[in-house]
Amino acid sequence: MKKNAFTLFLVFAAFFASFNALNAQTAKYYNSPIESTVDAPEWFFIMNMGTSNKILELNPSGTAIDAIATPITSNNDRQLWRFEKSGSTYTIINKAQSGAITVNGAAMTWDATATTAFTILAVGSNWTIQYGTQYFDATGSSLAGVTSTAATTAQWIFVKAPVGSSAADPVWMQLTSRRPAAVTIPDLENGVLKWTSTSNMGDDTQLWRLQKATTGYNLYNKSAENSPILLGTVHNANNLTTTTGTALEIVATPLVDGYFFFYVAGSNFNQFDYNSNLTCGIYTYAGVIKTNGGFKLTVVDDSMPLEISGVSLIQGTLMTGIGNSDVPVIRMAINVTGMAGSLLMKDMMIRATGTTDITDVSSIKIYYSGKNAKLNPATATLLDSVDATTSNLTLTFDKTASLKTGTNYIWIAYNIAKTAVEGNKVDARIIGYTVNETYLTLATGSTAASTTIFLDAATLFEPGDDGSKYYRIPALITAADSSLVAVCDRRNNNNADLPGDIDVVVRRSTDNDKT
Repeated sequence: MKKNAFTLFLVFAAFFASFNALNAQTAKYYNSPIESTVDAPEWFFIMNMGTSNKILELNPSGTAIDAIATPITSNNDRQLWRFEKSGSTYTIINKAQSGAITVNGAAMTWDATATTAFTILAVGSNWTIQYGTQYFDATGSSLAGVTSTAATTAQWIFVKAPVGSSAADPVWMQLTSRRPAAVTIPDLENGVLKWTSTSNMGDDTQLWRLQKATTGYNLYNKSAENSPILLGTVHNANNLTTTTGTALEIVATPLVDGYFFFYVAGSNFNQFDYNSNLTCGIYTYAGVIKTNGGFKLTVVDDSMPLEISGVSLIQGTLMTGIGNSDVPVIRMAINVTGMAGSLLMKDMMIRATGTTDITDVSSIKIYYSGKNAKLNPATATLLDSVDATTSNLTLTFDKTASLKTGTNYIWIAYNIAKTAVEGNKVDARIIGYTVNETYLTLATGSTAASTTIFLDAATLFEPGDDGSKYYRIPALITAADSSLVAVCDRRNNNNADLPGDIDVVVRRSTDNDKT
């Protein structure tokens, strides 16, 4: 252990960190076409409001416009269009090749050189695309013209295409599921895809980008940029990894407001989804879109600087035993917004306020566990460790904590002395800390509770152990051979009873609970 650096002063001040919410743009249906130029294109699907859910596509021949039924082949540039405006009319241009939609009698065709102007008019909440007395119609498989807009087959909407990007020039998005459940956002945790109800816009584990593959797109997470998330056959959350997997197609329909669907191309509609038990994977829907599995794609602004938006403190543990190590006394949650730049925590001033006798503590440690709300000394970063010889100290960290977007966890942990007195209490107070070159103070740097020392105590089962969310129904018995046996429910996804995902876990001690 290094020598202590001591400070004998106390700073009280209110802590107010500025908050700048990230700008966000949601991929959605537009009320009107968004005009753009060849240098700054905005690409759209043109989707029909008839019952067949058809979409405009440039025929592979390059001489006809097809009206095809979904699913959309999302990486097919022949299905993407942009609108160049001149006065009150538009030229409708395809992404696959140069040229624009033109008119040949009542049929709408493709011409590599013509620039035909169309008028786009509202019909209720939908739109018509007009040339002279004709309107685009999708009654058959080819785009044709009709003289009335009464039928929905002559009414259209414009859907902004999902944005593909590369590692060199990424576009990051948060995915929000359409399912009416509390857990709706995919979040990558230690290489495993999980579901959360907490929206931390800009949090690396909740940000995804689409990269175009030979067919479809690979889906990359910002916290694991080297490999796309694997979405293969039906499986549960525990075996979704970040190894290279199957590229996904993306589909949208005019009947589901602004949501896209990820699926594996094939004879059936093998769609990425999750069920009520939060089991996620690829499910077969036999060519039918299961609308609950749709995702809203929200593009985030990655130019906003990282800033601390708030700090909260939580009691680490209510009781501990004599001689225990790495006892969490205070958990400090630092909320960060933005994406650009860096925030480095370099030191911390603390006091052992609330501790009955400082000699009950053999050493004081500061840990950084990143986004993990549970302290695991084996995986957390030890920022500093000092002998507890005074109640007032400033620790200049051996390592810096690099704070990321979302919630970051800093821990004050004590090693309890073997000579500690049963019934005494240990506690701590955070006076201030330095991030980059700025010293920030906390007016209320403590929690309402303290940790009580008992003879020998240990936690056997705790939420978060082995990936489980809850432990319930504990029991402790002394067996015939005098060993202690502890039994408990490990409720992996939620705290509900059967038929949920529940395991029975057992721990046994043959040395009077020492191990």
